[in-house]
Amino acid sequence: MPVKKAELENLLRAMCEYAAPDSIGNDYLVFGTMTRKDWKRGQQEEMSPQEGLSCTYPFKDVWKFEVRHAGWYPKGK
Repeated sequence: MPVKKAELENLLRAMCEYAAPDSIGNDYLVFGTMTRKDWKRGQQEEMSPQEGLSCTYPFKDVWKFEVRHAGWYPKGK
């Protein structure tokens, strides 16, 4: 399920407020995803960082999207 940047940052802020408040506002990198089943298990029980990484599927490509407003543009632009 895709997630928007604002939604992800709200989730990260909520997770870090108690455990790592100094990390709030720092740069971060999203490098993969995990199945909903593994994510829910991690919400229900404690999961070590190594176990979390073993459940992660790294992204194969990095895509950067930029909004281009609708309109007529010269060819090649």
